Amino acid sequence: IFYALIVREKKTVLCEFTDYAGNFQQITRQLFPHIEKNKKKSFQTNEYFFHCIDDEGISLMCMADEETQRNVAYAFLMDLKKAFYNKFSLLDIQNARSYELEFSDEIKKKMEFFNEKGIGFDTKSEEVLRDLQSVKDVMVQNMEKLLERDFKIDVALAKARDINQYSLTYKKRARRYNAFQKRRMIWITLIGIVVLAIIILAIVLIACGGFK
Repeated sequence: IFYALIVREKKTVLCEFTDYAGNFQQITRQLFPHIEKNKKKSFQTNEYFFHCIDDEGISLMCMADEETQRNVAYAFLMDLKKAFYNKFSLLDIQNARSYELEFSDEIKKKMEFFNEKGIGFDTKSEEVLRDLQSVKDVMVQNMEKLLERDFKIDVALAKARDINQYSLTYKKRARRYNAFQKRRMIWITLIGIVVLAIIILAIVLIACGGFK
């Protein structure tokens, strides 16, 4: 498993983690429209699979190579979903902006565990085992038919500082954008209040004969 993320309503990425560099993050975004609500789904290309589960619009997706068994990838996603819901309330999840939820360390820990041990002892709950029974029936869709143009997924192990710098830069941009949106809403509200006050004042003056 190389990469994992959690996205809300197919557009707001709440958190993600990878130790690798490549174009797979951009390709993942192109798959968002093909996520189906409350379903498990896999997307296949020559060397890699993108596995996804959705729970009422909260989607967890991971990218794995073809040697990773599907039941391992889905066990990882289901275990990740459980940890995610245990840490954050539904209100936190619904109100969070892009990259606002700090969960990348947990994704990394789960990824390392499943890459090393596969389906471990602590995942063999009745709920997980029951869900894994349905993995064999998961639809696998060819990615080449979904994406608009020819593509090749590039994956390269990157230096930790490069990955960290990329993550920090992306998060800073997201925070700056969110701060800009907040300031914009404040200014719009203030302008609206001033305009409303002027209108009310004008009405009062007219009613009192102030302009005579």
